[in-house]
Amino acid sequence: MIVILGLLVFAGIVALVMKLNSNESRGLGREKKTSIDNRYYERVHNESQRNEKTHNSVVLRASKNSLNIQNYKSNNDKYKFDNWKGETLNYLERSLSVSDLLIKKEPNNINYGDLLLSFEWRYKRLRILLRDCYKCRDCGCRGSYNHVHHNYYVKDKLPWNLNDEALVTLCAECHSKRHLNKTIPVYGDEYNKNEVSSANPICNRCGGMGYIPQYWYYDNGICFKCNGNLISETVFQKVLESRYKTLDKYDKNNNLVRDRARSFIMKLTDDELKYKLPNVQKYIMQPPTQTFIDNDLPF
Repeated sequence: MIVILGLLVFAGIVALVMKLNSNESRGLGREKKTSIDNRYYERVHNESQRNEKTHNSVVLRASKNSLNIQNYKSNNDKYKFDNWKGETLNYLERSLSVSDLLIKKEPNNINYGDLLLSFEWRYKRLRILLRDCYKCRDCGCRGSYNHVHHNYYVKDKLPWNLNDEALVTLCAECHSKRHLNKTIPVYGDEYNKNEVSSANPICNRCGGMGYIPQYWYYDNGICFKCNGNLISETVFQKVLESRYKTLDKYDKNNNLVRDRARSFIMKLTDDELKYKLPNVQKYIMQPPTQTFIDNDLPF
């Protein structure tokens, strides 16, 4: 009996010791797990901070590089104005010259609107627009649809045979204001400027401009009410009759004028046109597109 009682006491002591050891091991495990978790969190946190710093530095470098690239492009854009030259030459070549008009019409049937559609006037207009860099002299706006305004006319001189000082680039709005606020004089002599008459009363349809900008696609926008007759047809009657009588001579001269216009346009340099044209972005040379080739293919 005493032996059995001793065995039970020994077993109880052993169980108690094992329980205590088990609790201690659990506590150590928890502490160890907590330490591992903390170290893992710190490592992840540190890595995320390093990644964020790396990302920010990459973004900063990329933005600086893109800014440098943009500055480089803005300063070193290459332009190709061959398309503009081709379009302009084609536009002029399709225009009838005064000689062509005199073959189609009698001198007394040619009005001011017909003259504004002629090759000679379109060439003169182009030269004035380029001289002024397509910039309105009154408000300063630039545009490819700006007008060329006559400050005065000269009797027995066609509209394009005046000195360049007689012509000025204006936008549509400023052009209309000029005609509303001032009567365009007709001089008997371009140098003495003795006024012999003035422009016709202002047309209530075009405002005295002779053409309507929103109808540019039809007859170059020549006003269909006044037919562009800003001034009396008698101003040009004498010179048109003179040309009609010597048509063969002026036909040869017409070829010379066309050759001169072609030469003028082709001699314009890219640097000149980049400065003078209002829509140069159309003519920036695009770099050739590169096709990506993956050299790491499995076959």
